Amino acid sequence: METDNHHDSSETPENIEAHAHPLQYFSHSAMACQFSIFFNQGQYPQCGDGAAECFELIDEIESVLTIYQSDSEISRLNRDANPDGFPLSEMTLAVLRTSRKISEQTRGAFDVTAGGLTTLWQDHRKRTSVPTPDEINSELQHVGTDQWEISADEQFIRSNSGVNLDLGAIGKGYALDQCTIRLRQLGIHDYLIHGGFSSVVARGDRFGESGWSVGIADPLVPEKRIGVFQLKNQSLGTSGTRRQGHFAQGKWHGHIVDPRTGQPASCNFSTTVITSISAEADALSTAFFVMNENEISKFCERHKNTKAIVAQAMGQGKYQLKLYNLSNDEIQNTQTG
Repeated sequence: METDNHHDSSETPENIEAHAHPLQYFSHSAMACQFSIFFNQGQYPQCGDGAAECFELIDEIESVLTIYQSDSEISRLNRDANPDGFPLSEMTLAVLRTSRKISEQTRGAFDVTAGGLTTLWQDHRKRTSVPTPDEINSELQHVGTDQWEISADEQFIRSNSGVNLDLGAIGKGYALDQCTIRLRQLGIHDYLIHGGFSSVVARGDRFGESGWSVGIADPLVPEKRIGVFQLKNQSLGTSGTRRQGHFAQGKWHGHIVDPRTGQPASCNFSTTVITSISAEADALSTAFFVMNENEISKFCERHKNTKAIVAQAMGQGKYQLKLYNLSNDEIQNTQTG
């Protein structure tokens, strides 16, 4: 398999901080975004083979988890009406188990059964309208961890035929976790991978520093930074809606829908979560986006290893930066909007 781009230069994309030591990086389009893998130039002769193997793995994961290919496992599961269950692959099983854990930990703020709600709002976005309360309530009947279970023989059992899964908020993170396993098997321990800039994993060190410097974009002015975080042996996930959504009835409706209410979330402009597992960082950044300040604070009190940077909406296009399990010293050049 060939990668889309291979670069040997000191140039770096927008959220990888400029540095005196050049990087070698490879890029590939998948999951509706660009994945890039960065290595210290000259450190690993096998890095090109490693990048190619990672991109093949990402394509395989997408072919199983996407809802945009009719023959994917998730698409077939969503169409299946067999009350006796649907057999799950090891990959889907792992993602669903992590999804359930995060859903339970966030009390439903993250839920992969909200696929019907997401589709409903997408359909109305095309018409520049908003769903009716009856349409939203109808979809909410199919949302929740009580709508499905995994049987002892690893079958997906649904208690409601209308359950519609969407793993889009956790799939990229899962892919990055699998890439870290593959690169470790190849003896590669220093690198950074991002998927669409919103999902990032860093292992080891960039030459000349401890870890990897990653910029956190301003949610209102993406060209600006609200801070720079030193990422080492950690994963980062960011969620925001300033680039995706639509105006209708005099109001902006973002693309991230609260699965508890069926309404687009509006209490935050962006949420960034840093933790040890990419799938969890992605899922939690989505959950935090729909959660209020009190909910996020309580979660982070219970989970001290979960760090978060939240641009909390303050009205009139302004935000207040909130840090959870992080000190100001850990975020360089922090500024508020």
